Amino acid sequence: MGFDRSVRYGSLFFDDYKDVGVNLWEEDTRFTKAWWMYMQGRDPIQEMINIFVDQCVAGLTEKEMGFLYEKLSATLAITTHLSSKYVTSMAIRGAISEAIYSLILKSEALKLVSRGVIGGTIMAFGSYGFLEKASLAKERLRIQNPIYYWSLYISGIEMLYFLVEERLGCGLHLISKTRNGVIDVYQAFMKVFYG
Repeated sequence: MGFDRSVRYGSLFFDDYKDVGVNLWEEDTRFTKAWWMYMQGRDPIQEMINIFVDQCVAGLTEKEMGFLYEKLSATLAITTHLSSKYVTSMAIRGAISEAIYSLILKSEALKLVSRGVIGGTIMAFGSYGFLEKASLAKERLRIQNPIYYWSLYISGIEMLYFLVEERLGCGLHLISKTRNGVIDVYQAFMKVFYG
């Protein structure tokens, strides 16, 4: 993967193909900045999940959020340490985000990265393979769901989407300009949790 990316950088030497090299340079820069933010303590994985959950439940009423909480807490043991009639929409979003975050961190590769064991090694030796994987995931997201893509882009973390793509990809259809029903949101979250 990384070799292909290196070869495409050769396009900088040809006038008609300089845009390819410029795009690669921009992706590399954005990936490096996002990774650096991660290594400095910012958690882009949590940010991506928060944005995902917020956009999925956008438009749900307090009553629908309460229903969603009841269904998810019964199925997944999601709790906010409050009784359901006192749980706010914000607390429900936080509980869902935290549950998804915990699920994603169970991935062995992300455990290692989050502990910093391979963080430096990835940047030093395997960065072009990861860059290519990140670039392909970013392009898929840009095509499949521009709304979510631009939300991540504005936050400067779209190049790390490949870390959560496997889990969040099945719920992207909820992020749209139309309002979602609470059952649709519940079913999509169940797919995120159970694949």
